[in-house]
Parts: sequence; structure tokens; C-alpha cells
Amino acid sequence: MVQNTPPAWTARNGEFVFFSSGTVKRLYFYNISSWDYLQYNLGGTQTDIKAWITFSGTGALQITDSYNVTALTRTATGNFEITLDTDYLNGNFTKAGANGDGVGQSTLILSGKANSSGSLDIIIDNDAGADTDPNRFHVMSTGDQ
Repeated sequence: MVQNTPPAWTARNGEFVFFSSGTVKRLYFYNISSWDYLQYNLGGTQTDIKAWITFSGTGALQITDSYNVTALTRTATGNFEITLDTDYLNGNFTKAGANGDGVGQSTLILSGKANSSGSLDIIIDNDAGADTDPNRFHVMSTGDQ
């Protein structure tokens, strides 16, 4: 179901939530003191969000929800490979991520490894710069497919 109004809770800056209904998809994100959203459709242009995932990286990996993702693999503490269903044309694409749970993990930083066309390889660091498995994390990506 597409939400025509933003989520009802106050979030931390940078938190985002996915909603979808059919081919209409929305990514709500919290910016400073209010919700805003991006709407995207299947197919479309190079600026559309082409893949996203919400997951828990602690204990057994758990994908909460995703789009254009076939697998999530922990390759080391804080290191994850997100395998795509539809590959990018090349390694020239972007990826961004945000911590979805401030409990015990006040700031998590997404850094990337070299891009490959079929996966999103990410590293998640805590405030001290150590690789860490997140309680909940969100990643999205866009580029040519």
C-alpha cells in the first residue's frame, strides 16, 4: 500500500522507510524535522532507485524487505555482499545506506568496496571506525541497468 502521508512517527535524521503498491514505490526519508519522499517506478530512467534492502546483520542475517535483491551474504564482521537480481551495466553506479536502529549503535557509516555489476559490496563501521554488524540497516542504489 502506498502511503499518501508520511509515517506517523518522528525519526532520526537520515532514517528512511520503503512503501510500495504495484509498480508505484515510495522511499520516505526523514530530513531535519520532517518526512519527504522519492517516488519511483519499475523500469524508468537511470535516476530511479534500482535496488534496495532493509536487513538485520546481527546473529542470523535477516532481510526485512528488498527490491531487485536475490541474496545477502556476510563476508566478515561488518562486510556484506548484496547480490542483485538484475545486474548493472557496469561498475559505475551509486550506493547509499543509513542506520535504521539507534539502539546501541548511534552512528553507522557505509563505505563501499569496488563496485561490480552484479552486487553491492559494503562495509559498515561504528563511531570508532571498527567494522560492525548492524541491528538494522538500509541500503539503496541507482545506475544504468
